[in-house]
Amino acid sequence: LALRPTALETALTRLVARANESWKSFSPGIRRTILAGVFLVIIVAIGRGILRDFPNSSDESSYLTQAGIFASGRLWIPAPPHPEFFRARSFVMDTEHGRFFAKAFPGWAGVLSLGVLAGAPWLINPLLSALTLWLVGCLAVSLLGRDWELPMLGMVALSPFFLFNAGSYFNHPLTLLLVTLFLLAVVHWERGGSDLWGLVAGAAGG
Repeated sequence: LALRPTALETALTRLVARANESWKSFSPGIRRTILAGVFLVIIVAIGRGILRDFPNSSDESSYLTQAGIFASGRLWIPAPPHPEFFRARSFVMDTEHGRFFAKAFPGWAGVLSLGVLAGAPWLINPLLSALTLWLVGCLAVSLLGRDWELPMLGMVALSPFFLFNAGSYFNHPLTLLLVTLFLLAVVHWERGGSDLWGLVAGAAGG
């Protein structure tokens, strides 16, 4: 039996349809820039407010510590005089050679070190995530058409996993950005785009 939609369902359907039409009245670049900017503010609020700009896991602490070491121009720092107080799961205490460093992926720690040098490491992941949303919009239009751009952006942007990782010090946002860029480049290259798209895909996926 087909059930008639309730008044609330009908109102929500009309609201979504109107929002989608208003959304499509802007140029593609402006649409994605507006949405990316809005969610940049939201993500920063989550990172600074809810997560308190604090590395809430040993992995995050490892990344942030090694980023600070890289920002100082070194690969490691001298081991502290009482190493027994500084041993932790995500760090290496090399007492034999007097070295202390984090057990972190150097690529992500290197990217995060740019934020350390700028005095705002908390801003790196929100910026990367905002750029990811911009690319998701491009990918949605390329694969599914303009009507699917807003729903796809909504599914990504409203995901708690996306939002809370975007406000953290994890390397997930950079990974998602590179995967999205790889997919977008492959789509353009497969559809007859220049070989530059192939180079972009190789760089993003490599």
